[in-house]
Amino acid sequence: MQQATIRVTEAARAPGARGQAEAVQAAVRLSGAQVSDVQPAAASEQGQRVSYLNVQYSLKSPELERISTTLDAVHRQSGSEVMESAKDQQRRQALSQAREAGQSRATERGQDQQER
Repeated sequence: MQQATIRVTEAARAPGARGQAEAVQAAVRLSGAQVSDVQPAAASEQGQRVSYLNVQYSLKSPELERISTTLDAVHRQSGSEVMESAKDQQRRQALSQAREAGQSRATERGQDQQER
């Protein structure tokens, strides 16, 4: 199992209120990865809440493309940081892209056969 930690920094919210960390958690869970509960740290003096999510996924998962796309989107999102080793990130992205390319070729072959 591969592991990553997501750090989300956002404006502090009332206890129990849903924020960016909870939205990220839901998106990652829906992608097919295993994700922990939101682990909030105390709000900073600047009114920022920092939360952490632990993520686990398998490189053999049939959902790897969706998991990879989701983690990459979270990484690009303002206030979110995906912390994983460079090696794990490269393997995840390479395998995801290879599977996507393989599925595209299989779809094209299927369409060619239907046209015949």
